[in-house]
Amino acid sequence: MSGRPGASRRPGDSVEHAAWPLDRAMDLQATLGRLRGGSAPTRWLRADRALWVGSRRSGPATLGLRIVDDSVLAVAVGDGAAEALDNVPTLIGLDDHHRQLFEVHPPALARLARRRTGFRMGATGDLSGALFPAVLGQRVTAGEAHGSWTALCRDLGEGAPNDPSLNVLLGEAELPTLLVPPQPRVLARLTAHELHRYGVDRSRGDLLVGLARRAATIDALVTLPPADVRRRLMTLPGVGPWTASIATRVALGDPDAVLIGDLHLPSTVAWALAREERADDDRMLELLAPYAGNRARVQQLIKSTRIRAPRRASRYKPLPIASM
Repeated sequence: MSGRPGASRRPGDSVEHAAWPLDRAMDLQATLGRLRGGSAPTRWLRADRALWVGSRRSGPATLGLRIVDDSVLAVAVGDGAAEALDNVPTLIGLDDHHRQLFEVHPPALARLARRRTGFRMGATGDLSGALFPAVLGQRVTAGEAHGSWTALCRDLGEGAPNDPSLNVLLGEAELPTLLVPPQPRVLARLTAHELHRYGVDRSRGDLLVGLARRAATIDALVTLPPADVRRRLMTLPGVGPWTASIATRVALGDPDAVLIGDLHLPSTVAWALAREERADDDRMLELLAPYAGNRARVQQLIKSTRIRAPRRASRYKPLPIASM
């Protein structure tokens, strides 16, 4: 579905409205949560309402979304409001569906796919913006990566556009103060010493800055098929399969961008699909082979539940890089 049915444009105004019909349930928190990890200053999520902040070609925008009856209502504020509304169907995966998995084996996976139709694989369309947090997630825990990106957003981001119409739409007297994520040109100027204060080591920091300097070239890849984008990204030094798959999942909604190199995911997938307590990437890929074309969707569905393989070892405790 494309376009903005129900949109009302007021000349010279930076506040725009739109609405789309829903043919089944939607969970905004589950759908949008996977697109931006733990960067709380740039989004506010509930199952039936959300705030999403980002930059478009025409400028920054704050997007408010709310599920009401059988529709999703939207208000966008800021110079990029019109573009933000145009991207809503893609962002929330309005036409995305798990029906390809409704009759698969094991039956437990099919039941999960039928039960989790409120979760969609949406896409931001922002490839460089997906790469930056992914790079920070290399070789560290999710908590460390989210903490670094959140701190960068707070210190280097810009105040998000705001308007009372957002409060009206969301039915909230007070909303959190949100931020536009740092622009590539800002990240491109960071030094290794500055990034160290955010818990980012030299290797990840150099890669982050290098990608920020090439953001325009990277963003031009979004017109290519996801598999081609992954291959192009992996030609960049420091970008491996894990980072490239995260980026295409988030930016392109790539349903087959299978994640390899994750510490716990292989065992989680093996436990869910075969009741095997331990697995490596090779075994996970064997188990996911029957779902080719939807391997990322299967991984994401499993990850969205509380399914976890039994853990025997003590949990990893990260060392604070910034204090070294």
